[in-house]
Amino acid sequence: MRPAGYFVSTDPDGRITEGETLQCVHCNAHWIVRPGSGIKRGWCLRCMGPHCGQAACWSCEPFEKKLERWEMRERLVQAARKTLCLDS
Repeated sequence: MRPAGYFVSTDPDGRITEGETLQCVHCNAHWIVRPGSGIKRGWCLRCMGPHCGQAACWSCEPFEKKLERWEMRERLVQAARKTLCLDS
């Protein structure tokens, strides 16, 4: 599995922490890869990608599909406003 990102962080004491991140295919959340941490994550066999383990992400709904649905809803709202002359 290829990492989605890489981070470098410096704390107030000047200690540097760095590592790789993964990105959830369902909600776009990022997390630090910590093998053996015991945090329950998952792999979506439908999307073929990692997911963050949040309850909503155990069912497959790819982020791109959510985004398309949100954009379509906004287009419909704008069309309704124009039709009803709500925009001045």
